[in-house]
Amino acid sequence: MKNVFIILVCSLFFFGCQKKTNEYYLYHGLKGYDKFRYINEEFVKGYGVQKIAFFREANQLQYTLMLADDVTSEKVEQYSLGLQVYIDKKNLPDNQTYLIWDSKPKIQNIGDNKYIINGFQEPIKQIDSLIFFLYDRHQYQGGIGKRIVIKNIELN
Repeated sequence: MKNVFIILVCSLFFFGCQKKTNEYYLYHGLKGYDKFRYINEEFVKGYGVQKIAFFREANQLQYTLMLADDVTSEKVEQYSLGLQVYIDKKNLPDNQTYLIWDSKPKIQNIGDNKYIINGFQEPIKQIDSLIFFLYDRHQYQGGIGKRIVIKNIELN
């Protein structure tokens, strides 16, 4: 009986101390993950972002937008997602004050949660600010709706 108790305690300790994977945090809505921020803003009606998180996957930094429960694939696929990335000026090309990237996002369902997950196009260790914005999926004709601004981002 004593041996069974010792095995049980050791098993709980072993499994409780294992490092959780990125998929674990995504499945559980980023609960317990330490590199996320609450956003709770909408780009446009029906396209809300609850949280943003940053993950490293295969030596690439990824951003993850956890979407509001009512966001639909149809709504997301109406727009392209633009990103203005403000980093240290010594890491920028001449005559640029920020990097600009874009994507044609699709919803990824993980557990009961909806995400947009995308990787950064260049190796980045520090970001001063990120500005997310929407624009027409077929051609840029200016931003649509509200911009979401994130500042003072630590990625280490």
